[in-house]
Amino acid sequence: MAIINFIQEKFKFKVKLFIFGFCLISFNTVYAQQKKIDSLNNLINQHPKQDDVRADHLINYSALIYQSKPKEALKNANEIISYENKIINKVFVARAYRIKSMVSFLLSQFSESIVLINKALTIDKSIKNDAGIALDYNILGSIYVSQSKFSEALNPFLEAYKKFDLLKLELNAATVLANIGTIYNEMGDYKQAMDNLLFTNNIMKKTAS
Repeated sequence: MAIINFIQEKFKFKVKLFIFGFCLISFNTVYAQQKKIDSLNNLINQHPKQDDVRADHLINYSALIYQSKPKEALKNANEIISYENKIINKVFVARAYRIKSMVSFLLSQFSESIVLINKALTIDKSIKNDAGIALDYNILGSIYVSQSKFSEALNPFLEAYKKFDLLKLELNAATVLANIGTIYNEMGDYKQAMDNLLFTNNIMKKTAS
């Protein structure tokens, strides 16, 4: 237990360092992001035709604002879904449902969030969008964890890890592994928890070097 807690605290410390570093560059980051938001907003206004191009602009815009302007992000996602039968690239439709799920999650509407992320997952699986599948499973696991439903969260996180690992997205994989380690710890499987957290720590060291 003491070893597990030490590893968890070490990982949290790394995260805190990352957040601190982010704060130091946040002014430039926010400025650049605001420019991107303004640019996408202009593109949306210039392209009223409901097609893949507009869906692309709407979803990229919503991904940047869903935390600060959830109602607007929700409106954009609903617009995409309203003409989803016209959309050729179904990735945009899956992302629209994912945005809706994340907004519901932020509003603590957990049941609705689960329904929506499962819709995104169904679409992503149908088009074999591995990156989308990984994100969907990760969000699903996060929804369960937020409700302390650790046993329900485990399988989605394991599936997310498999996909992130397959895609060679090491930081994403490490974050999911840390979540899995914490879940095993909560479930009393301390050996599995320690194995996961040690592996996470090794990945973090590797990516930091």
